[in-house]
Amino acid sequence: MEWLKRRYMDFVMVLLIPLIVTAALCVMFQDRTIKEIPTAVYLGDNSALARKIAGYFDDSETFDIRYYASSPYEIEELIEKGDANFGLVIPEGFERDIKSQKQTTVLTVIDASRLAMASAAKIKAFEILMSVKAGALMQLLQAKLSLNSQQALHTALAVDMKSRLLYNELRDYKSFLMPGIMAGILQSGLAMAAAASRRSDKEGPRRVLTRIGYFWALGFSALAINIAMLAIVFGVPLRGSAAAIVVLSAAFALCVSAMGVAISCVVKNSLTCAQAAAVLFLPNTMLSGYTWPLGAMPHAYETAGRFIPYTRYAESLRDMMIKGESQSLHSDMLYLLLVACAVLAAALVFALKRPQGISGKLEIDTTKRSIAILTAGPIFFTLLFGGIYLNDYYNSIPFAVSDNDNSQLSRMIVSQFERSEKYELAGYADSPAELKSMLDSKKAHIGLYIPADFEKNVKALKSPTAAVIVDGSNIAVANNAQSKATEIISTISAGASIKAMEARGFTPDTALNLAKIINIESRNLYDPKLTYKMYMMPGFIVILVQQLFMSALTPKLLDRGRISFNAAGFSLLGALVYSVCMLLGRHALGMDFTGSIATASLYVFLMLLALSGVAAIIAFSFGDALRATQLCMMLSMPTFLTAGYVWPLEQIDPALKAVVGAVWPAIYAVSPIRDVLIKNAPLNQFTVELLSLLAFGLFWGAAGYYVSKRTGHIKKRKPSEQAAMEVGHE
Repeated sequence: MEWLKRRYMDFVMVLLIPLIVTAALCVMFQDRTIKEIPTAVYLGDNSALARKIAGYFDDSETFDIRYYASSPYEIEELIEKGDANFGLVIPEGFERDIKSQKQTTVLTVIDASRLAMASAAKIKAFEILMSVKAGALMQLLQAKLSLNSQQALHTALAVDMKSRLLYNELRDYKSFLMPGIMAGILQSGLAMAAAASRRSDKEGPRRVLTRIGYFWALGFSALAINIAMLAIVFGVPLRGSAAAIVVLSAAFALCVSAMGVAISCVVKNSLTCAQAAAVLFLPNTMLSGYTWPLGAMPHAYETAGRFIPYTRYAESLRDMMIKGESQSLHSDMLYLLLVACAVLAAALVFALKRPQGISGKLEIDTTKRSIAILTAGPIFFTLLFGGIYLNDYYNSIPFAVSDNDNSQLSRMIVSQFERSEKYELAGYADSPAELKSMLDSKKAHIGLYIPADFEKNVKALKSPTAAVIVDGSNIAVANNAQSKATEIISTISAGASIKAMEARGFTPDTALNLAKIINIESRNLYDPKLTYKMYMMPGFIVILVQQLFMSALTPKLLDRGRISFNAAGFSLLGALVYSVCMLLGRHALGMDFTGSIATASLYVFLMLLALSGVAAIIAFSFGDALRATQLCMMLSMPTFLTAGYVWPLEQIDPALKAVVGAVWPAIYAVSPIRDVLIKNAPLNQFTVELLSLLAFGLFWGAAGYYVSKRTGHIKKRKPSEQAAMEVGHE
């Protein structure tokens, strides 16, 4: 039992916290896809056709029509206030213009500050409106040429281009994100626990090996339990070999354990070790390409990312679970084992040469350490993560082609993809099976299949089917690849329809006019390019400041410093550092913030101040700077993911949302701070959130004061001490 008391924090960090957080996030992602996006509609026409289109949107599970606007400008006002995230504008005379064969335009208005919603809305809206456009053209052709429905269909859709998402057809965020998130949280806990595990001034090789073995067993067990929970309890697919996943997880646990213990061999101070491990391992999820692909990063980041052990593990784990196989499985296992062996050898050599570790040089007093952490940390990570998103888009996406027709038309279609900067031809496949194999092996992220006799069937008005096949295991890549492909496909289909109508006797001008009878335009508010850096950076840096604030404040509180003074001082410092980070983002990293950085920083100050009571409770409950810091660092990713930033608050289970809001204030601050910066929203728009933040701060501040008194960190001064202080002041 004595051993367990000394080691309980290892189990908390490696087993308990990852298990709780993984379960909570799976509950959060229970809807799996973005649904019920708040939608506003302007019916300038109010005709039967316009109402039918609105009905198509309302019937879709992606949209929820909550407002019918009196003007297009009201839609923008609703989006600006956060009441709607998507708008549909149907102009006046819409149905009349179609019947008289005049071109008309349907406009979609998208709140680009919420990228997950924006991507889902953009793709689904385009699908619905393209179907409406095809239906309208069919009715015109039937009326003018007395065609039956089949003939009208083959003319309107001269090329039937299908789009298929492999492995994750529903765009299931739980399947996409949870294997990697689970591994990221667990590796951080394992690395920090192993790094802070040194118990003696001098350690030999035998002790080093014992610690690595202990943490390997703990980490491997935690990985196995969490993966089993994902598959059995929460329905994340497990299509691959369980034995292969076990071996892969064992290699990863050994690698992380060896790296954590190696840090403790170099640095003697356990607190410094834990902080070093956090700096090394917490950024891995961003640098690994798990969400934003390595191919979209600058070359230096891409090269570095491929050497990160987490990259090898997380990608292979997701492929094994979602796809059923990983082409790089064996090489990833070998790489993890080689890194583990290399780090282990380095740790043993250091244990032999310097068993006492490095001390003295890395020791600084608590105040200086805390200020340095809170000042330098956010700025460093802003520059580091800002570099990841320097490229606005993922261009040169590798695509493969299976052209079984090899006609002039099929080669023209392939050339349309080649000419786009979005794609880069990776090769040709002789069959659909080979095309899928290229997607499985990640030689290509998107495949284009053109059947035999394609051009002949187009000329015969038989509507041949071609297909765009997308690897859906990474939703960020899939959405990026599919959006441009959809535009190219619609252009090709329209061109083929024009040829088909000319073949039925229409003049070229009339055919062109009919093909463009409904123009579909999209307007992205606040971030026209739909970039990840504008979406991710404001909120992620808030969370980094929050965690470094907690890590800086908790040791200072344990030094019996003045609680209120330190809380206010570090909150102010955190807010000032956040403003510096956002200025760097605006002027050095190309983030086009239109809102007030000062207002956003004021909100950060209020959030940190509200969090001070929680910091006091953590510090005084543990009574140990190391354990308090470890816990604070572990909370970075969970608090970011549950704050309504990545996943809409409307889709989070109410009970989970209530629990999160009761124990952590980020849910009241992170999204409003983003809206202040990106949408230039005024603070009075967030009255409810600010009042909730105030209530949170008052409750947990009082709780923190109570805990500090109960644990003896605030004591009444004796009369002699008070008198001595008064004499000193005189």
